[in-house]
Amino acid sequence: MNPHQIYQQQQTSNATRIEMLLGLYDKAIQNLTQAHQALKRGNLSAATPLVLQAQVMVYALANGVDLQYGEISQNMLRLYEFVLHRLGSSEAQNIGEALHVLTILREGFREIEPKAKAMELSGKLPRPKSVPALQMSA
Repeated sequence: MNPHQIYQQQQTSNATRIEMLLGLYDKAIQNLTQAHQALKRGNLSAATPLVLQAQVMVYALANGVDLQYGEISQNMLRLYEFVLHRLGSSEAQNIGEALHVLTILREGFREIEPKAKAMELSGKLPRPKSVPALQMSA
């Protein structure tokens, strides 16, 4: 393992749940912003890998939804399903709609970040045992 990989692994293992969650949102939003711009320019070949990477991140977000919270969990899954449906299209408008939903969700999680960190660091919320790494190359 090279030093960069070791550093990334340590950063992930020291990250709180909310930091990892926000990181997924940030990268998905970054990719979709670039894909949206590429599609507006008519550059489908530049947009496609960015959209595919964002889809992987949205699947990871959906996979992390804890179903014990009933209606809230179901609504989150529906939002992720909507986003994934929009990402299945190569139209700029659909990518823009997916980007809009992810941005709103990210803003909501950003609002609770301080409280979520405090809860995890105090032990009120357990730290994740292990997190599978998502390796993304641009």
